[in-house]
Amino acid sequence: MKLSSSPSAPKLPPAAKADNSIYRCVQNGVQTWQQQPCHQGDAPVTLDDSLTVVPARDSDASVGEEDPTAQRLEREKQRALAAREESQRQYRIRSAIDDGYLVQGMSESQAVSLLGNPSDVSETIADNTSCRLLSWWEDVRVQFCNDEAVSITATRLD
Repeated sequence: MKLSSSPSAPKLPPAAKADNSIYRCVQNGVQTWQQQPCHQGDAPVTLDDSLTVVPARDSDASVGEEDPTAQRLEREKQRALAAREESQRQYRIRSAIDDGYLVQGMSESQAVSLLGNPSDVSETIADNTSCRLLSWWEDVRVQFCNDEAVSITATRLD
């Protein structure tokens, strides 16, 4: 709630002022005005024609509005998080290639560079996405969707 003693500020009728009690408070040396008493038993300030109450912005109107700075910071935070996750994913894939094993997320060409040409390739549909199923030696199967390994199955022959 703001108070204005400027002559250009709109004046409220006396009846409206009677319904809008305000309290003068001093907190940490700073004078503030509020609708609730500062301390129990405080009496409201009597409003006269020298003060005008300017209602605070309607809190319902600002519910859908966010601070542009907060929005920008949230977008930057999300971009940084996505970049970090992608960096971790790439590191995991590079480490797997260096160690000679398959991991989800690697590309079809990376899998072929590790295992050689597959013995069988078939097209599949998974979640309405066209995918490829590559098989090696009938005991390793990798499903690639959007050139990313999404499923790896290996059976161990003893």
